[in-house]
Amino acid sequence: GCFTMALSAELGKADITPEALNTTATLTMDKLDAGWTVTAIHLAVEAKIPGADAGKFQEAAKNAKA
Repeated sequence: GCFTMALSAELGKADITPEALNTTATLTMDKLDAGWTVTAIHLAVEAKIPGADAGKFQEAAKNAKA
């Protein structure tokens, strides 16, 4: 999805090349007077990046989220 593409772009800027990226979204929905609405989204990312610096990965993920 969009976050995975943004993360891939940010990793590229940091000279990190992932072998695999997978993002799963879990939505929380509530029924309001106006109908159903998404009230929260939790993204879980799995990445296969041999030899990558964890700090650089976290920074790239933070930038992709922005």
